[in-house]
Amino acid sequence: MDLKLAMLFFNNISFYKRFIWLPITGFIILFSSATVAWEIVPLSEGFYSKIQQEYGKQTELRFRQLQTLLLREDKRPLKEELRAVNDFFNQIEWRDDLSHWGKKDYWQTPLETMMSFIGDCEDIAIAKYTALRMLGIDDDRLALVYVKINQPPVYNNVAHMVLAYYENHDADPIILDSINTELRTGGQRMDLLSVYEFNTTTLWLTDYHLHKLGKARLASRLSLENELKQRLSTNRRHLTKLNAGKPFYPFSLETL
Repeated sequence: MDLKLAMLFFNNISFYKRFIWLPITGFIILFSSATVAWEIVPLSEGFYSKIQQEYGKQTELRFRQLQTLLLREDKRPLKEELRAVNDFFNQIEWRDDLSHWGKKDYWQTPLETMMSFIGDCEDIAIAKYTALRMLGIDDDRLALVYVKINQPPVYNNVAHMVLAYYENHDADPIILDSINTELRTGGQRMDLLSVYEFNTTTLWLTDYHLHKLGKARLASRLSLENELKQRLSTNRRHLTKLNAGKPFYPFSLETL
C-alpha cells in the first residue's frame, strides 16, 4: 500500500467537530447493507466443478476450505471466529502490487484474492472483512484501518492496512493483522499509528491508537474506487452464471 496514496486519501477528508455521515460511494460500498442477515448455504458440486475448470484445483480447494470455515455447525466464541478468519487469510502469499499486477497500487476483489492467494495488506484485510461479514458480524463493528507500522529495522513507519473489530463504538478494538498475526488489541499494538479507518457506511478520523475522534467525509473520489467497483460487479455476474444463474453464498454479495 503506497504511503503517498494513503496520504492523498487522508488529505481529501474534510473533518468536522460535529459528526458527519459519509456519503456511500465507490470503494466504501463493500456490502449492500450493514443490517441484512445473510443465510449461509452450501455451494453445489456443480459450482465447485466449474470453479476448478476456470480457475484450477487449488482455487476450488480454497473455496471448499472457506465454506467449511463459514459453515461450522458448532458455535465458536467470537474470538475463535476472529482467529479462524485471521489465520485462514494470513496464509496468503504477500506480494506488492507492482510485481503482482504491474501497477503501483491495485485493490483486489475477494475473488481475485481467492484465485491466486497472493496479495498485499489491503487485499488480505478486505478478504478478512468480507468473511466476517459473511459470518454475521455487524458492519458497524468492523473497520479497515490505514496505519503506519513501526517495527525496526524491518518496518520503519511503513504504510499498512489492518482490520479492526470493535465490541462497541468506544471499545479498544481487536486487530487482525497480516504482519503481527496474533490477535491483539489496539492498546497493545504500540507499533501501529492509525491515520484513519472506514467501513461500508462511515469514515472516521482516529487518534494514533485507534480511538475514534469523529466521522468525516470525502471531498472527492479516488479513481481506484470506481475501477474496483466495476470489477466487483463483473465478478458477481460471472459467479452467478457459474452457479446456474442462482445467487449463492458467500460470493453473491455486493462485495463481488
